Amino acid sequence: MGFDWRRSREPVDVYRALVADLAYSHVPTVVMALLLIGIGTYAFVRSGDNTIAVLVIISVIANIAKIVFSARHRAFLARREATLHESRRFELGHAATTLSLAGATGALVSSWFTEPDVSLHLIATALLFGYCAGIVSRVSVRPFMAAAAVSIASLPVIVVCVYAGSNGRLLVGVVFLIFLTGSMETIGHAYGNARRHIELRLVMASLAHHDPLTQLCNRLGLTTAFGEMKRTESHSVALHAFDLDGFKAVNDQYGHEAGDQLLQALSDRLREALPDDTTITARIGGDEFVVVQGNVRNAQAPAAMAKHLYELLSQPYMLDGVCTQKIGLSIGYAVARANQAELDDLLRRADRACYAAKRAGGGVRRALRMAK
Repeated sequence: MGFDWRRSREPVDVYRALVADLAYSHVPTVVMALLLIGIGTYAFVRSGDNTIAVLVIISVIANIAKIVFSARHRAFLARREATLHESRRFELGHAATTLSLAGATGALVSSWFTEPDVSLHLIATALLFGYCAGIVSRVSVRPFMAAAAVSIASLPVIVVCVYAGSNGRLLVGVVFLIFLTGSMETIGHAYGNARRHIELRLVMASLAHHDPLTQLCNRLGLTTAFGEMKRTESHSVALHAFDLDGFKAVNDQYGHEAGDQLLQALSDRLREALPDDTTITARIGGDEFVVVQGNVRNAQAPAAMAKHLYELLSQPYMLDGVCTQKIGLSIGYAVARANQAELDDLLRRADRACYAAKRAGGGVRRALRMAK
């Protein structure tokens, strides 16, 4: 759990996106596995050392474990986004496989530097630099994990080179140490860039799906959220469409700023009163709003929700902290079986019911027909 302090500084959505990025480092991991098999076989043939053969086998197994875990993570993400708890578990899994591979790589490369064959030293140097470069470029989204992996892979090699007793290996060890120190700054820089990119992406996605004035879903956000809503075949979905009666008069009398305040206050009431896990709230026009009521288990629930919305939103609003303003409301709602519900159909029927309520002087009206 060594990542907690870093995660506490990251918004949850950013953290989940950064952890999800770890699932897509499979290509360099596969390349690393193939290199280990090829180079490891060469090293064993050149040295005849059974220890090298064992370390190669362990390294390949660690690679395969990382490849399999990354594949499982990608398969999970293909189905749905991970929750915070699930992201933490995936992060720990990636940490375990990554650090295991780092340890195996460090032990293997160190064993090559104990051999007198200079060609093995050259291959070991290339393999270590290649591995560390891959870690810095693909794992820096979790900086502690990347820093630990680079250190675990490099430090055993540095120790072997320093204590080897030859000036050439001592110099190699010093060079490795310098590059290890420099890689820490590079990891921090790569992490910062990745985080800024993800934060910008999430901000742009939020702007595309939310109304800037009320922070409720806009029409695109409503469509997306409706498509992602969990549905149970035995339950129903109700869509409540409503607009404000007399809203133009508020704008004309008090100005558009007061009208904006009223819309924001109304939206705040919706957020505070409705559960996030079973409802979707959206502003789809100037004073036009939609509430999607999911997980409807009995026939009376939609009517009760419509009545609750009417009573809640008809209460007076404070504008500029000085005057109170009461606004009329016309609500129409439509109901359909959850597994058959289509957003356009529900909107069309709820709008008709809303207009019927408005013609009747306001209030609540249900659409007559249920979707087949």
